[in-house]
Amino acid sequence: PLKKLRRSISIVPQEPFLLEVTLKTNLDPLNLYSEEEINEILEKVKLYEMLEHDSANSKTKINGINTEIKEYGNNLSFGCRQLLCVARAILRKSKVVILDEATSSVDQRTEDIITNAVDNMFQDSTVITIAHRINTVKKCDRIAVMEDGKIIEIGKPDELIKDSNSKFYSLYYKYIGAIE
Repeated sequence: PLKKLRRSISIVPQEPFLLEVTLKTNLDPLNLYSEEEINEILEKVKLYEMLEHDSANSKTKINGINTEIKEYGNNLSFGCRQLLCVARAILRKSKVVILDEATSSVDQRTEDIITNAVDNMFQDSTVITIAHRINTVKKCDRIAVMEDGKIIEIGKPDELIKDSNSKFYSLYYKYIGAIE
């Protein structure tokens, strides 16, 4: 049923979606989780740490899960908004998690926090990662390389990197060469 399907999938979009309510309501609009469960997740994704850092540079008053979120989350850094979306997906314990360019607009520290959260907290989930950055996908179980909306190759990253005829191989070494 559609209701069950919706409960089983979480999406962390490229552009975070937040409501003009409290931090708690953004994470748990249906009041399904305890404050302890919410706080535990927020600690794991280092959101409170990021909020404290951000509040030094903004007028946001930090009040735990009762912190007020302004329209579209404009009183938070982009990284905090993205961590909120990741925390929401973790809290829901979804069986399928879709990361749609979830780290494309965040700094390296936030990307590391998100990657660590995905690696450690979605072990019982299927994670589908849409990304343009090689480092975002190189630890995935399988990679599908797409071009013009079509899958042009699919395989394990280690195998694709070893195949000099692979498109992933050329992308990987082009990327590695760009950062060296």
